[in-house]
Amino acid sequence: MNKKIILSSGGTGGHIFPAINLMKHLLQQGYQVILVTNKKTLKNYFSKKFLRNYPKLKIYTISADTIRKKNFFNIIYSILKIFTSIFKSLIIIKKEKPNAIIGFGSYVSFPI
Repeated sequence: MNKKIILSSGGTGGHIFPAINLMKHLLQQGYQVILVTNKKTLKNYFSKKFLRNYPKLKIYTISADTIRKKNFFNIIYSILKIFTSIFKSLIIIKKEKPNAIIGFGSYVSFPI
């Protein structure tokens, strides 16, 4: 089977652990799995602990943000960050040509 699936998840346990469990299952079924997350997730102790067992896993990082409850300049910065993440996500999708994309929540899942 040569199907490719992108999983997108943020770093909290409620987001990344379901993604890791599905990733394990898909890898056992012969799928090629790609993880799209943020740098904060990769620095998270628990995420690092589980992801290091999959050294061949292709991981892309994007950075997304929220625009709630911020001053004007931070809102503008957040909007630019979101558009940059959407652009980077389109490049990832074009390059990888996945059969499916599954999001597990957090701000990282929106752009992809």
